[in-house]
Amino acid sequence: MAEVILFHHVQGLTDGVRALADELEQAGHVVHTPDFFAGKLPPDIPSGMELVQRLGQETVNQRADELVGACRRIWSMPGSPGA
Repeated sequence: MAEVILFHHVQGLTDGVRALADELEQAGHVVHTPDFFAGKLPPDIPSGMELVQRLGQETVNQRADELVGACRRIWSMPGSPGA
């Protein structure tokens, strides 16, 4: 099966995103669900976009890049599922 990084939408790591991750895991995948908003759950899309603007798109992108880089390092290790 696959190893998946599931990025949340502008309303954060909601119950719906977590439910999707659970479904993927039940299907046999390994799922990583980073929370780029540190627990904040904007109530609507405009509020989520405001949060991204306050954090800075560059900061959000950097967090994503760091996570993907860490996963790539792990996946390239001998014996890992991605090796």
